[in-house]
Amino acid sequence: MNTKLLVVIISLLICGCSRSKDLSKSNIGKKIPSKNEIVLEETQDQTSEMKMSAHTKIFIQKLNNAINKSELFLPSEKFINEYNLQKIEDEYHIGGMLKVQENINEKEISDLGVKIGTKAGNIWTVRIPILQMEKIIILSGIEYIQIDEPLKLR
Repeated sequence: MNTKLLVVIISLLICGCSRSKDLSKSNIGKKIPSKNEIVLEETQDQTSEMKMSAHTKIFIQKLNNAINKSELFLPSEKFINEYNLQKIEDEYHIGGMLKVQENINEKEISDLGVKIGTKAGNIWTVRIPILQMEKIIILSGIEYIQIDEPLKLR
């Protein structure tokens, strides 16, 4: 029994050593990033992934596809119903919630046409003009965006 364990450990060590040699060969001649560069890349990746819900990402993809098909975008009745869009001041808005940081610039959000509703600490209810979604996503001070999801009866 001890010899089997010893064989497994030696095999793992051999595989690990040969794998580390392969990895070191792939980095020959390449600049090794500093710790700050690695953290920055990870932060940028996390920001784009964590800043919005999956439902919000799907909405933006569908919106972009619809906009790309037409120069003058007007959402279809199906799109309006699917996302419960409301027309406010000649623009279609979608409801949602924002998780904001203390340094949030409320005027910057309002200037994009966002209607701010209830503020419960750092969670705000909002109505976002759908054509401003991409700009809202990149604003500093917003930690997370969740658009409203319609309830469905089973």
